Amino acid sequence: MGGETDYLLKAIVKDMPDYDRLYQQLIKADLFDVSAGFVMEEIKYTSELPL
Repeated sequence: MGGETDYLLKAIVKDMPDYDRLYQQLIKADLFDVSAGFVMEEIKYTSELPL
């Protein structure tokens, strides 16, 4: 990865309250500038490249 992102955490949560609990744990760990992106539906499951 390059740019501003130092770490990428991919988490699967069951709902927004569950995400909020995870977020609260992250900010209690003194992490700076926590940002999030959400996936609403899965379009492609594999990362396999066609040969």
